[in-house]
Amino acid sequence: MNSELLATRKLSIRMCSCSGPQTLIGPVDLSVPEKGITALVGESGCGKTVVSLAILGLLPAGSEAKGVISFNGTDLLSLKEKELREMRGKEIAYIPQNPATALTPVLSAEDQIAETLYYHEGLTGASLHRKVISLLESMGLYNPEHVARSCPHTLSGGMRRRVAIAAALACSPRLIIADEPTSGLDSRTRKNVLDLLGRSSEGRAMLLITHDLEAALSVSDRITVMYAGEVVETGDIMDVFDSPAHPYTRALLSATPSRGLIPIPGNSPLLSTIPEGCRFAPRCPHSTARCRLRHPSLTRLSGTRVVRCDMPC
Repeated sequence: MNSELLATRKLSIRMCSCSGPQTLIGPVDLSVPEKGITALVGESGCGKTVVSLAILGLLPAGSEAKGVISFNGTDLLSLKEKELREMRGKEIAYIPQNPATALTPVLSAEDQIAETLYYHEGLTGASLHRKVISLLESMGLYNPEHVARSCPHTLSGGMRRRVAIAAALACSPRLIIADEPTSGLDSRTRKNVLDLLGRSSEGRAMLLITHDLEAALSVSDRITVMYAGEVVETGDIMDVFDSPAHPYTRALLSATPSRGLIPIPGNSPLLSTIPEGCRFAPRCPHSTARCRLRHPSLTRLSGTRVVRCDMPC
């Protein structure tokens, strides 16, 4: 059985807002098995990226995470910054949402991949260069020697994305967090990157953060849906896609091109102005007066399938 590698329990994240510090994210209960791809999906602004930054210990100054973030049995929230640095890149790697801004513009692709290998594995000289070239070759890049010498601004969006993936895979981490890895890519490059991520996840865990449900379906094994800072549904991806239990999940799926591009009425609430009761109630066609007053808890439907709704579909 595929055991759990990463788990968050009652994770809440307190951040600065216009009205001062307040809890904007949570509760978030998330589980990532030690092998395969788990998708974390939801509309922009729901808190997906903030959760990933909390896992990495990279929240903005003034922010605070509470609860439990367990990685291979260790609570990451209990670690000091030096201990977290030893894990980043080696045990947990991050593929940034926008490599164009995440990659250092004045350093070559080789320098940026080599940095992780030097820090965690002590590689230098010819052996370091060979490892970098091998990683770029595994990304399917034509003329990896040329790419290695190039600075990010001279590379296409798809090539920059592959360099970022190569950097993340450099030390064979147990967990990869990929943040919107297909955003801004044309359809062909998007498919190539998804295929690459699928191959890269073999034998390891990946948390795929995306608002692209069709991308999630094409590569993921499990899915967790977030809305307005909290988890509303979790389950095996085919179960959720075939029979969504939460009205938001159902609406989100209906908004995909393959299901008619039906827009969800209304707008997601700002995390600083969360409504009372069910957070989706103002946009839900099935909501009642009770929904607007009572905040539902996560309920287990069967096995690993859970939903946050008093009247699931």
